[in-house]
Amino acid sequence: RGQTHASTATRALCSEVRTRYPVVLEGGQAHEGNICEFASRMLEAAILPSDWEWAWELVGLAVASPATRYQAGYVLVGALCEAVAGSQDVATAIRAADALAVLLRAFFLKPRTAEEAISAFISFRGGSFEDSSTFGSLLSQLLVSLFPREFGSDWGWPRVGWDFDAWWSFAERLLGNVDQHSAIRVLRRTVEDLEGRKVGSTVLQPLRATLASCEWALEAFGADS
Repeated sequence: RGQTHASTATRALCSEVRTRYPVVLEGGQAHEGNICEFASRMLEAAILPSDWEWAWELVGLAVASPATRYQAGYVLVGALCEAVAGSQDVATAIRAADALAVLLRAFFLKPRTAEEAISAFISFRGGSFEDSSTFGSLLSQLLVSLFPREFGSDWGWPRVGWDFDAWWSFAERLLGNVDQHSAIRVLRRTVEDLEGRKVGSTVLQPLRATLASCEWALEAFGADS
């Protein structure tokens, strides 16, 4: 974690959540409305992304049942997507993506939970987010944060077994319900951001090649799509 304890604002918020609007009820069920409120307020309260790790524990989600953790995670991801899509503030998108990344890296969220919740949100919006460039920023920032750390690179998620193929499968499922033009824009931004973080050319070559193939296919066959 990036800090030894939660920030003052996060601790205060989590205390209020536990006493006034718990995200986990006495019977062990997740309270969806309270989770949405918690996610929205944490976007403002969190000082560092690691505050989300502390908050997950402080509100009781770390000790909840697997089914409750899945439900809570699914609702929380959807709530963050909604907050970003309704905002024109790129900083909000970055904070939300960093929150998701830190929860995934801490194994509080499973990649499949994030994929399912984000895909469902995109489907609800008809597969396009032309009216919300900030949502595209959330997706690209999340992909950048979870890019695997390869040998010789100073950036990435150093998770055992998390290689380019695993990351690309995650990206494909994440973008599966996105229209082609929007998906390519997200991937272009992902490549640019990774280049800006000095990720090596050799490491990025498979992604560049895949993006070039997608762009060629769209130009050749998808001009009217």
